[in-house]
Amino acid sequence: MMGKVITSFGNQAFLSRMVLQSDGKIVAVGNASNGSNIDWKITRYNTDGSLDTTFGINGIITKDFGSQDSLEAITLQSDGKIIVGGYSTDINNNNRKWTLARYDLDGSLDLSFGDRGVVITSIRGQNIEQLHDIVVQSDGKIIGVGASLQVSLVRYNSDGTLDSSFGS
Repeated sequence: MMGKVITSFGNQAFLSRMVLQSDGKIVAVGNASNGSNIDWKITRYNTDGSLDTTFGINGIITKDFGSQDSLEAITLQSDGKIIVGGYSTDINNNNRKWTLARYDLDGSLDLSFGDRGVVITSIRGQNIEQLHDIVVQSDGKIIGVGASLQVSLVRYNSDGTLDSSFGS
């Protein structure tokens, strides 16, 4: 049937957010079960709806932090790099932590960001921490918003380190 695209990511799969790149390609993020836990899924589609096989592995990136993970947010930097965010669950104590990752245009992790492409932030050290959205400021700093008993805002420098000049 024309006019729709169906992509298999595994069991209990869904996409939650998407962005449109300047070249018209669509990058979408979500989650899927790998059989024992939930993983991040990132995919890129060409303008005709086909998977962009130059991105990740045949158009799809899977990131498994080892337990129940959720990918909730996506934004683009001015240079086209892709920043995604959500949470990962610590397998040792079951606590959720805000998790960001930055990807290059080909879908590889940007190793200059955070710890080999990934930033994990514990807000209050509890199982209710969830990052819901991210934006990039004009100066390249990244703001995340979510919850940890209360509404939380976190600002990161462009390299993924916490911005100590923001908040307390």
